[in-house]
Amino acid sequence: RRFYAPTLITAAVAVMVLGGYFTYVNMPSISVRVAAINAGISGRTPFTPDGYSIDGSVAYSPNSITIKYKANGGGEGYSIVQQSSDISVEETLARLGANDSTDYRKISVGESDLYIYGDDAIWSSDGIIYTLNGNGRLSEKQITRIAESVQS
Repeated sequence: RRFYAPTLITAAVAVMVLGGYFTYVNMPSISVRVAAINAGISGRTPFTPDGYSIDGSVAYSPNSITIKYKANGGGEGYSIVQQSSDISVEETLARLGANDSTDYRKISVGESDLYIYGDDAIWSSDGIIYTLNGNGRLSEKQITRIAESVQS
């Protein structure tokens, strides 16, 4: 049996295209994992609502990663900071200026509480505090889905 060079070239190109596609599709997860390793935390890739995508690379510093999202049609976006912390979400919330229960809405999400205040939200899971900033266009349902997506 004889193999033809065009068949081998076509197969190689197909494998490269498929490999590139799967890398592209998984790039957000890969970027978050690399940033989390460099930051020294167990970061997670949160659910991304329809109409949004990750904006640029995932930033990291010791014990913290930041993922920025942009609206695909332009306009407002939001960011999620994942940070290991020794203090509770309630203490963090107080430090952010939401001092009484009229400043925020509290929603139970899995085994933790999600606090939505102004254009921001905060919750925790497995020793990581998640802060969502600039959620002006996100619905409460979308924010809740984002918080649920990082629960263990």
